Amino acid sequence: MAGAEVLPPELVNKWNRDGRRYVNMYGPTEAAIACTEYVCPPQEWTVSPPIGRPQVNRQVYVVDRWLNLVPPGIAGELLVGGEDGGLAAGYLNQPELTAEKFIADPFRPGSTVYRTGDLVRWNHDLQLEFIGRVDNQIKLRGLRIELGEIEAALVGHPAVGRAVVLVRPDQAGERRLIGYVTAAGEIAPAPNELREYLADLLPDYMIPTAWVVLAEFPLIAGWKIDRKALPDPVEDAAAGQAYLAPRTETEQTVAQIYATVLATDRVGADDRFFDIGGNSLQAMRAVSRINKSFGIKISIRQLYGDASVSAVASAIDAKVAAR
Repeated sequence: MAGAEVLPPELVNKWNRDGRRYVNMYGPTEAAIACTEYVCPPQEWTVSPPIGRPQVNRQVYVVDRWLNLVPPGIAGELLVGGEDGGLAAGYLNQPELTAEKFIADPFRPGSTVYRTGDLVRWNHDLQLEFIGRVDNQIKLRGLRIELGEIEAALVGHPAVGRAVVLVRPDQAGERRLIGYVTAAGEIAPAPNELREYLADLLPDYMIPTAWVVLAEFPLIAGWKIDRKALPDPVEDAAAGQAYLAPRTETEQTVAQIYATVLATDRVGADDRFFDIGGNSLQAMRAVSRINKSFGIKISIRQLYGDASVSAVASAIDAKVAAR
């Protein structure tokens, strides 16, 4: 049986063979050790196995920030309780923390549950999957962002194995969100694919503007991800791509707006705003200038996904023609 930390797939593959019954267990100290368990099938694991289902006499809920139950596939905070208690009485001499973490069971009057602070979701087999922590919060450009919420959304992509989101400065010193992912299979997801995927799930300001795809994450003792060892993104990732000059007057105007907002010398017709270093705040500035220049109204979402300069220019031309 393994517990206490996220179970790496390589560790499962090492020991889950030769007739051994390998069990992944989950449970915080406040909940008297173990709450859920999952018997790992004898297969080749490429991602961490689920933490399973509740043990006998255990009660678990996956809830949103308002303590509403969330459906399978959606990430939420894990609450744990039990019919025969199974919880600590609280924290010694810390009444405020006790009141914050040990709360009335919102679904079973008279019972108590513990707010674990762990982010989980029910998968399609109705097994709990551990995602990360819900309290990894930062403040970026005046907005509070839960990094764990972004990571949870990322691992929902079928091509993503594990995900980490950090805040680091770019070459100009401006802080930005960086998404780090490993592939769930042989084909790694493309950054523009991940941005477009997140655009349907999160606000614009929570979408990373730089990406690093790794074969595996660097680890420290206990198989934890070494976040300090994660590399900076390559700034000139698009430098090796062929440059296609803007062809139409609209493309030239859009490219010039991008270049001005991003303080760069050259923007091509195939360049995408976020691939060349843009962030959500700069995107708002670019959209404002575009709307003012052409007398139209497009949204910031127009710059996400596969929206190259030429694609945005085509959308602008269509709006201008429809006036």
